[in-house]
Amino acid sequence: PTTPYGYIGHLKRHHKTSLMANGIYLLCSCGTRYNSHHDQKKHDKKCPGHKFTLHKLNEE
Repeated sequence: PTTPYGYIGHLKRHHKTSLMANGIYLLCSCGTRYNSHHDQKKHDKKCPGHKFTLHKLNEE
């Protein structure tokens, strides 16, 4: 997947899991962290950037 929305949907549809269930979050290029579909949709309305990286929750 190339977008945060696509990545979250991929986990849900193909792996029957979520970011939180796997202890991971997405970090937007603007610096915002999110680990749920709801958080991502709220953030997407505010931020035009769609570049993200994947991190474990215990990483800084």
